[in-house]
Amino acid sequence: QVKALRAELDKAKEIAHKARSTWDKFRKERDFHRMNHRRVVQEKQKLVTDLRRLRSHLSTYEPTLKGLEEKYQVAMKEKAMARLQADRLTGRVETLENQLKQTMVAAGKTGETLEGEASADASKTG
Repeated sequence: QVKALRAELDKAKEIAHKARSTWDKFRKERDFHRMNHRRVVQEKQKLVTDLRRLRSHLSTYEPTLKGLEEKYQVAMKEKAMARLQADRLTGRVETLENQLKQTMVAAGKTGETLEGEASADASKTG
């Protein structure tokens, strides 16, 4: 009867040992997942903080960007207007040159005579 009780005690110890090892395994797994969760939460907080910092940093640049965009638009308008004016003046110069040539041809003078007269006029005034 003592042997039977000892055998039963050994079985109970073995079952208790298995239960304890299973419990330890579950505890380790729980701790692993808990630490992993804490790490993920910490990384999330860091990312949220970085995102807030970058958004505030961006908001400081938005007025500058708007101002530069307006300056760019004004410069492009001025450039287009200057180009139109230059084209207009070039057309006017060509028209005046054609009128001058027609006048010279009608007067019976050539461009060479005109250049000679221009240099003579320059020497008189100079």
